[in-house]
Amino acid sequence: MTFSRKPRATGRTTGQGSRTPFKKGGFAKPAGRTGFAGTKTPIRSTSVPGMSIKKLSAQLGVAQKTGGAFGSKFGAISKTTHRPAKPAHGPSPIPKKAPGEFPMRINKYLGWKGYSTRRGADDLILKHMVTINGRFATLGDQVTETDTVEVRNTRKPESYSYYAYNKPRGVSTDPTRKGTVDISQSIPLNGMFPVGGLDVNAEGLVILTNDRRITDRLLNPSHEHVKEFLIQTIGPLRSNFKEKMESGVVIGDSKPLHYSVKILADNLFTVRLTDSGSHLRQMCSMFFAEIESMKRTQIMNITLGKLTPNAFRKIEGEELTGFLRALGL
Repeated sequence: MTFSRKPRATGRTTGQGSRTPFKKGGFAKPAGRTGFAGTKTPIRSTSVPGMSIKKLSAQLGVAQKTGGAFGSKFGAISKTTHRPAKPAHGPSPIPKKAPGEFPMRINKYLGWKGYSTRRGADDLILKHMVTINGRFATLGDQVTETDTVEVRNTRKPESYSYYAYNKPRGVSTDPTRKGTVDISQSIPLNGMFPVGGLDVNAEGLVILTNDRRITDRLLNPSHEHVKEFLIQTIGPLRSNFKEKMESGVVIGDSKPLHYSVKILADNLFTVRLTDSGSHLRQMCSMFFAEIESMKRTQIMNITLGKLTPNAFRKIEGEELTGFLRALGL
């Protein structure tokens, strides 16, 4: 029995499905000159026989505008075959919560307050070392601004220490901030950390301690602990400045901020508040009072007193007893 097979076709398939026969040494050249040497011989296309370059160019112009097959060959991509480009890398379209925005997950809260990393916070929760309003926290719990969160350390220090420190201008309370000198580089107090921040360009009272129990109890605005600032402005204060500051100011989505103001001179005043004071510069600017210097002079019953810049003193005796009692310790 003999088998017969069709002879294999030679040549290559063009865009229209026709075949151009091979010649020895390579593909056959299409009919006509290529015109690359500047000749006027019209270009002939095996897929578009008999079309001159002028007519082909006109066809190409239309194809490029409409996204046809000719345009795709010369840079315009056909609409039917175009694959949408991947979006450029950038921020997520879903807005992220700012640090300190409530409610937030318990592990994020512990990381934000400096107790631990988020992964380390999960370990603390699993070991029943974290409580929310007196109950043990569980993974995934949400914390609100009014909740009381406590972290129980398995290894407590031999004793807690508390210091009042007069932070000078230019010293940062944030050790991760680049280009500044932090408190640990300014004074020889090992193992102490600042409770609450203070603007780099501000000066005054900062409490240093190794007792992490007081962090939330002191900083959470719901506890309404009083702080006092002494502020000097560049120019004289307006006659209605005190009235405006005490009437309640809303900044962003925050609750109205009510401050108690005492005018000491035409460009000097004290202000008492229960929040962190981070909006003071912005509020004063709203009422045409640009701050030249700002000093925190009091936190609860702890006063700056006669401490010189970059000096510190130990908080003890009745002052310490009253301070801890007010924090519920």
